[in-house]
Amino acid sequence: MAQLKHGLAESDDDSISHGSGAQECEEGLDDDWAPSAPTNYDDLAGAMPVEWSGGLDVEALCDTLQGIPVHDAEDEVRAELKKVRGEATDADTLGVLLKIFRATRDATLEGYEPWDGTLAYCRRLTELCDVNFAGSIDETGRGGEFPASIVAVVYAECGRTLALADRLPQARDRLLKALTVFDLIPSGGDDAIRQQLAAARASLARVHRRSGHLPDAQSQYLEALQLYANLPLSEDLSGLIGEFCEVLAEAGAETFPVSVP
Repeated sequence: MAQLKHGLAESDDDSISHGSGAQECEEGLDDDWAPSAPTNYDDLAGAMPVEWSGGLDVEALCDTLQGIPVHDAEDEVRAELKKVRGEATDADTLGVLLKIFRATRDATLEGYEPWDGTLAYCRRLTELCDVNFAGSIDETGRGGEFPASIVAVVYAECGRTLALADRLPQARDRLLKALTVFDLIPSGGDDAIRQQLAAARASLARVHRRSGHLPDAQSQYLEALQLYANLPLSEDLSGLIGEFCEVLAEAGAETFPVSVP
């Protein structure tokens, strides 16, 4: 997928500011940004077993590595995996890094850490997905091993995280890429994947709204509502309808759609 790799260098310049994480968190945090279907990071990695031979304590490892630069953490993770399994695959590494990412993001949202570390994890996680995406082919002609369902959810999570950090152009980039990959999932995936797709659409709508692009926001809200309408009833739906109505009011009566689900 050339579109996943194209432009990453320039879009990954997140203009990280040091020491301002707590203030940005308080200003950017909104319950609307919480994933409607919390990601199970153990399941997300797929190849990451519940128990590794050799007794690797993943939770303890993550606690130890939280707070250090992501590339240093990755080196430590790969070293521990090699001790336990004799190899350190990108799939297993992704599984552990995702858990550290979640803990790092939580600490940032609680005001204990600046955004620097969390944003660095976003970059590295999407890099791993780009290299290993099953729909891509590297210079040697080999394809990756990560299925579209993993890549799409990782991109969506990183997009939401960048939106929380008020990096709206980067958030829009990641969410658009997530939606591109969601479209590649055979038969659209199960309800859990479709829930993640709907949440990604809603997140993109909010990014457009905060960026002042109300027509784009309206379009994405409408698509998200249509997706939610075909899913089991969720508390997210009523809140999303309220947001959609607010966008219509902000945009003016002339933009009201012909039909609303």
